[in-house]
Amino acid sequence: MCLALAGLVFVGFVLEKWLDLTLLKYLLVLGLAGVIVLARERLGKYKNRNRLRSSTTATVVAIMLAYGILSYASGLIIGFNHSAFSLELSNILSGFLPVLLLALLVENLRAIVSRQYIEHRYILGLFTLMTILLYLLLELPSVNFDNPELVFLFLCMVVFSTIARETLCAFLCFRHGTKSALVFKLGIMLYPYMIPIVPAFGNYLYSFLHVLLPFIIYLATLRTDRFSEEEAGVRLKRINFKIITIPLTVCGIILTALVSGFFPYQLIAVASDSMLPVYGRGDAVLVKKLDAEDVRKDDILVFKKDRVIITHRVVEIEEHGDAFSFTTKGDNNDSADGFQATDEDVVGKVVSVSKYIGFPTVWINEIFNKG
Repeated sequence: MCLALAGLVFVGFVLEKWLDLTLLKYLLVLGLAGVIVLARERLGKYKNRNRLRSSTTATVVAIMLAYGILSYASGLIIGFNHSAFSLELSNILSGFLPVLLLALLVENLRAIVSRQYIEHRYILGLFTLMTILLYLLLELPSVNFDNPELVFLFLCMVVFSTIARETLCAFLCFRHGTKSALVFKLGIMLYPYMIPIVPAFGNYLYSFLHVLLPFIIYLATLRTDRFSEEEAGVRLKRINFKIITIPLTVCGIILTALVSGFFPYQLIAVASDSMLPVYGRGDAVLVKKLDAEDVRKDDILVFKKDRVIITHRVVEIEEHGDAFSFTTKGDNNDSADGFQATDEDVVGKVVSVSKYIGFPTVWINEIFNKG
């Protein structure tokens, strides 16, 4: 199986110069699926009897959840960037789906290798090396090796984080089963395809965090080997309670402050369909606060008019000395608004949209307004 994976990687390196990257991903998916079918026919089914596997998976989930909450909370201060998120079929087929399939197949094959060669750790190490090369292969087309700065950035952002991720997956699979490894891998690889914004950490901080996170999970799960299964299970439950409770409390406080406008960013629920197809009723928009002088034409401006918050696109800007006025229009409206927004009305501009999560706020407002 290690030789089969090595063969797939070699073929991939040969073909990546001539094949489209998406096609190459699906060819690798088919190749891995074929290897797994042959391996399962030879080895049969296998049930992991490690009693700590569910506790370990819960620990991985807790740490991933804490990391997500804290990182996005920091994004309220340092800002956000757009991710690869898109609900368009072409983006799902070229991005989300192949990443998901490759992760599932690689971890499935890793479990088979771990079972067969449990006494030969050097083979497990060789398999891990092959998975690292497999993922690096898929990133090579984006690298300009004539530019030393881009090569260094590739090493920091891709190579080091891939080594850390695949090494942790190997450790989790070998010690605690496939589920915990798969939860970690899917969480760390798929979230940019599932969430429209990511914290603007910068390339090097992003790289550091994606190496630090596997190390933290490694330490948290490694300590359980010192105890009996019963003691380790109790210890993991205590760790999970602390990891989950503290970030959730912080998240509640931050979410309250975010909705109230305490941070440079504010979350606002959309109550109408005037901006379709960009966003519609029940969606939530993330608003970056700014001064009137920083508003540009075509920005989606957020402003207050008669105590009502409006989010419409700027179609014209007028300067009156040091003051500004803005003519706005909903993308789904036939004509511009019958009023102008002034400096004092400006709240900020829309930087991101999250589908459907604003419905609870819209419903609550409607209930109180009816009353």
